[in-house]
Amino acid sequence: MTHPTMESLEASGFEGIIQEGPDVFADYPHPLPCFVHHRDAGGWCERPASMRAYQMNFCEVHGAEVKAGIMAEIYHDAGNVLDDVGPDDSSMNVAAWVHLDEGRRAMARRTVEAEKEQASALVRAYPLNPERVDSETSAHDYSSPANDDPVDIFMAARMHVHRLMRLSWSVGEDWLLEILEEERQAASAQLAFALEIRARQLGQPV
Repeated sequence: MTHPTMESLEASGFEGIIQEGPDVFADYPHPLPCFVHHRDAGGWCERPASMRAYQMNFCEVHGAEVKAGIMAEIYHDAGNVLDDVGPDDSSMNVAAWVHLDEGRRAMARRTVEAEKEQASALVRAYPLNPERVDSETSAHDYSSPANDDPVDIFMAARMHVHRLMRLSWSVGEDWLLEILEEERQAASAQLAFALEIRARQLGQPV
């Protein structure tokens, strides 16, 4: 039996969650539309699809943010799984601890890289639309540290929806995916708006 590596999992789009490449739409004579359509996301996207995630079609711009979000959630959750082993198990073989620690550090590194990619991809995918910005996002003072930073709130919401989508996919509950995708688009657009507004307030790049 061949055991997968991180590289082989990534190359497979995490076992079919992400589908990219020229063969994805080879059987279709005409371009298919991007599935992004939430009002906060600007309504129906008119760009042609270039990739798939959870069997839904996305254009290059929205596909980049979908992919980055999927990967960030997978790596983040993998890190949590490794952390759950916990430092209190004194009976564990020290060699196993070394291996687990290597895995935790690798997942932390991948999570940070994916979240950086995610931020820039979000802002490209969802240009700031003042009419659709959440009121708390607009009113928030980003120069004052607070626990209710809209960036953190919408980041967590987006992460949770990505997790629910992955779990629904893993147990074959595909009917949930389009419903969850609607929520994912809303959280993603609001996160992009919050990232942009925070960056403008603080005079920093996204």
